[in-house]
Amino acid sequence: MPRLPSRWAGVANREESDMEVELKDDLLMGAKAIAGLLGCNDRQVYHMLAKRQLPGFKIGDVIAARKSSILKHIEELEKQGAK
Repeated sequence: MPRLPSRWAGVANREESDMEVELKDDLLMGAKAIAGLLGCNDRQVYHMLAKRQLPGFKIGDVIAARKSSILKHIEELEKQGAK
């Protein structure tokens, strides 16, 4: 990675730390964490993911999802229902 001039070093570090905090707050690891957000049980989460009714992905053997992606998906479903 190229070295930044000293006046930019603080900006780069701040952006990296902001991204880390944002990801930590946005990432849901495991069906129980996702279920907690949705107010359902973990079996329902597995079912919705299998049917592609819910955005998610795997990190190793663990299912994961971004809180922001799930909320955006729900918002889109609400808009479709309102039409």
